[in-house]
Amino acid sequence: MRDMKTVRMRTLILVSALVAIVALAVGSLMFGGADTSQADEHASASEVRVATRALEDGRVEVAVQQRAGGDWGERQLPEARFLPHDAEAGDWHVSSPITALASSQPENIFTGDLPNFDDAVLICAITHQREGDQAFWSTVNRGIISWDHEHPQARVDIRSGATAAEQSQQVRECIDNGAAAIAVTLPDPQGLREALDEAHEAGILITSFNSGVRSFRDLGSLRHVSVDELTAGRVVGEQLNEQGVAGLALCITHEPANIGLSERCEGLEETYAGDVERFSVADTGTADLAATADTITARLRDESRPIGAVVALNAVVSLAARDAVAAVGSDAAVATFDQTPDVLQAIVAGEILFAINTQPYSQGYYIMASTFHTWTGWNALRIDYGVNPAHIIGTSVFTVEAKLYTAENAGSRFTLGQGQSGGGRPGG
Repeated sequence: MRDMKTVRMRTLILVSALVAIVALAVGSLMFGGADTSQADEHASASEVRVATRALEDGRVEVAVQQRAGGDWGERQLPEARFLPHDAEAGDWHVSSPITALASSQPENIFTGDLPNFDDAVLICAITHQREGDQAFWSTVNRGIISWDHEHPQARVDIRSGATAAEQSQQVRECIDNGAAAIAVTLPDPQGLREALDEAHEAGILITSFNSGVRSFRDLGSLRHVSVDELTAGRVVGEQLNEQGVAGLALCITHEPANIGLSERCEGLEETYAGDVERFSVADTGTADLAATADTITARLRDESRPIGAVVALNAVVSLAARDAVAAVGSDAAVATFDQTPDVLQAIVAGEILFAINTQPYSQGYYIMASTFHTWTGWNALRIDYGVNPAHIIGTSVFTVEAKLYTAENAGSRFTLGQGQSGGGRPGG
């Protein structure tokens, strides 16, 4: 018993020290490599502590908290935050990164002490994140922030709006704030047209990412970074066929207007051997997963058109679909786009057939890299040569290849999410 307690205590100390180091590393990134005296001056504005707890299965879970206004904030949970119960003594394990914001700088990671900050180019990144969908968009934002950390000559203002009207308002605020470029997702292209036209008239470069790969040129965007949604949908249909799935497939849309989700269902319809029914849970979506599960459950109980497969277009919705399938005792296969640790674990357990990873981290990182690179040429043409950049610069699509997680490889990705030996960083 004493040996077990000793091992447990040493494990807790090891992980606590690890997360403290991670927190310090994140803090150093906040200052973009500024000298130690500058970092220390700003670090005093925010305290960080490590929370650690042992789980019944022998693993250790860690989190980070920041003090703001005298109170400790909510525990920040890295995606990879578990030390395996069988970890070898002396082996280092790392969590996935988190973004720690100083309490005195809540809106932007950068501070006025960064090199060239006064002349930094303002880039707005506007997504269509909705309530409850943080699992996906926090990873996109992490990619954006990582690029931002590496480029003090630019500063990124991350915004979101769940509807085209809200996104349009964010576009107009970025215009008023003097943005040089705006990178925006296009779930409802026509709903954003008027606001983006205003941005063009103001001389602002427009790029786009995620939804809207087949519409971006029509809205004047010069660069688009995303998965090819139609192709990804085709892959889902082909994989269902290969796995021997038959019968009617539900393609579950969780947002009321998103062209990218429609393209996924369209691709599924093109390759799946059975029929496809587009089924909307947009009224509850990711904001109320219990109600979403109830809606899917009710559809599964309709025996007039039995279901052979449920295809979720969002990772957390797939967990609601899995629960619905279990609740009615259905044999329907569940597949999904994107993954969380819970989804990967469900694949390993045979509860979800497979997941399509759309690489949200890469989408966020590469849209920033592409936007800034394009803006450099755009600005030179406009200012130095007096030439309309639109007459010179052509459009480009950067396609991020979707990765398929099945029972064969999901365990490896899940292990990486628990904690990785060595100094590596988990991917998107």
